[in-house]
Amino acid sequence: MKTEIIQFNYGDLCLPVEALEQCHHQGRCDDDVEHWEKQIDWDSQNMDADAIRKEVSDWSDWDVSNDRENRLRILWLAAGNWQEDQFEQENK
Repeated sequence: MKTEIIQFNYGDLCLPVEALEQCHHQGRCDDDVEHWEKQIDWDSQNMDADAIRKEVSDWSDWDVSNDRENRLRILWLAAGNWQEDQFEQENK
């Protein structure tokens, strides 16, 4: 499975390209994000729960007390960032 490294302020995540393609789109993304959150080995990532919490809290005023919710949010953010980068590269 092809992966991409997504850089954040507090570390980076190595995520499947398929997840990045599916976790940010028009309409509700919840089902796709929940599916992929379960597929990712979060213990092997360079960002631990504290780093993800810090990153997510920098993006919004979400309640960051739930680590699973934070993983869902960071995955959605990562997909959006990656898709935006792909669009910019294609339109240079």
